[in-house]
Parts: sequence; C-alpha cells; structure tokens
Amino acid sequence: LAFTSAEQTEVRIGAGWLRQSSQVAFRVLQGKLGGVRFRLDGPGEIVGVEGTNLVGWKVLPGDDRSRVLEVQFSRPAEGEAARVNIQSQTALGSWPVRAEPLRITPEGGVRHAGFVRVANSGAVRLEVTDATGLMQLAPGQFPGGAVEAGARQVFIHRFPSANYGYRVLASPIQPEVAVSAILTAELGETVR
Repeated sequence: LAFTSAEQTEVRIGAGWLRQSSQVAFRVLQGKLGGVRFRLDGPGEIVGVEGTNLVGWKVLPGDDRSRVLEVQFSRPAEGEAARVNIQSQTALGSWPVRAEPLRITPEGGVRHAGFVRVANSGAVRLEVTDATGLMQLAPGQFPGGAVEAGARQVFIHRFPSANYGYRVLASPIQPEVAVSAILTAELGETVR
C-alpha cells in the first residue's frame, strides 16, 4: 500500500473555544486503502468524523503526547476515492490564551501536505506564533473557498510536509470609549 494525503484545516477561535475542521483527501498510488490511522498531536477532543464509505471511527490512547484516531471504510478505496472530515474542539482557559491546535497526521503515507486557515469568531484578536514548517500565504490562496462571515482576522499557511507546528495567541478585544469636550464660558463683571 502506498498513498499520499492532502489536508485543508479550518481553525476558528472564539469566546472559550477553539473549533477545528480538517478535511483529508487520500490518493492511493498502489494497493487498496481499507482504513487509516491518524496520529493526533496536541489537545482537543474529536467530536465527529465523516467521510466517503465510512463505517466507524474510534480514538485510541497513544504515547505521552499523542493519541490515534482509527477510521474504517466499508470498502477499500482506490485512486482518489477517499475523503475524511474530522471535527474537533478544545476548551480555552482564561484570556489571553496561548492555544495549540490539534495536528492530524495520517500514519503510513508517502507524503502529507496541506493548508491551514486560522480565523477569529467575534471580538478576538489573533496572532500566529512559534510557526515551524509553515509558509504564510495571502488570504485568497486558501483552496477551500471563502471564510465565513464575521471573521476580521484570517491567516493562511501552507505546509509541505507533516513536520509542522504552530500556536495561536488569542486575546479579547476590549472596547474603548473616549470623550472629548470643549467648554466655553463667558463671565461678566457682576457674575460670581
């Protein structure tokens, strides 16, 4: 079995949550793909997995810092027939917060590459920090279409291999109100 995979990940950070949607497309070069195992690095809970001919999925314990997501197909995939959509979420602590999104890597593949889009939801200021193995692109270069309405900050990155990492620094946007006034008073000689 030999396959490559391409990932498109959408990370949205809002009040209290980091929500992530990853779409992984497989291209089988040789053999048949009856199922796939994903290494899950970082915090986060898998809340849903959908895909082509998907029978079931389960999260298994791994080593100290990672877990394994095991996905089974109803029939083996050949060519470019397999796609898996993985939904995850992470609860965020007190603000400002430094969050590490979940990194999803298929095991046993020849090559894994893709795109990551990080956007805010609501009054949140974002900054992508500690980026390794990523190339920043213009917002229009993400292949997954336009970002949802309401996102004021959007960061697009491309990774050519599975050895990448990043963190997101999120802080709330505090409203600021300023008042400026000019007062003109006129006093006469008999006014106290």
